[in-house]
Amino acid sequence: MPFRYVDSFILHDWFEKDVGDGAHVPIFLLRPVEEATHAPHQSYCVRRNEQVQLIPVERHSLLSALRDGSVDPRSMRPEARLEKSFCLFMLQQGYPVWRFEIRHTVGCHPLYTDVWVGGVNLLLETKAKADREHVRQAVAQVIDYTRFLSNPYRAVLVPERPEGDLLKLAHTQRAAVIWPGPRGDWESSAMWLSRLGVTYRR
Repeated sequence: MPFRYVDSFILHDWFEKDVGDGAHVPIFLLRPVEEATHAPHQSYCVRRNEQVQLIPVERHSLLSALRDGSVDPRSMRPEARLEKSFCLFMLQQGYPVWRFEIRHTVGCHPLYTDVWVGGVNLLLETKAKADREHVRQAVAQVIDYTRFLSNPYRAVLVPERPEGDLLKLAHTQRAAVIWPGPRGDWESSAMWLSRLGVTYRR
């Protein structure tokens, strides 16, 4: 007889399990709500219309594969590798990661954001380089996406710290910049991100 345990939980992660004959079942990893480092997830970032849908991050199953070592990170595109590493970091901090599908115009392909961090309403765009072309493009993208959302925090994720003028560019558009630190940690140009475990660097 199966046991039933009733309590308050948050979704830590999920993956699909192969049960044979081509069938898959979803496996949900839960954590007691008392262990959360933030308030339980609410979709307060989504405006109440049919244009915006919350969906799993791109290749969500790779998050579990990276964690258990069944996928070599070096086989991934640099941009995807960077994004998945940060997503794993957020999951370890207790924050769910999602993305948005934005149906902006009837008859046109929808827009897809890179990452949205639940609980803190952080919209993230990832780029493979920290040069002017890529930073400008990322800033423009998060500005575009924000038109359909309810005032999310904005950030650009890049593989290294950009030059000072590009940090200023991002800041003028209310966007932080995040990059990998030298000790396997994460650094940012925005002090408020320190509450997520990201180190602030001027």
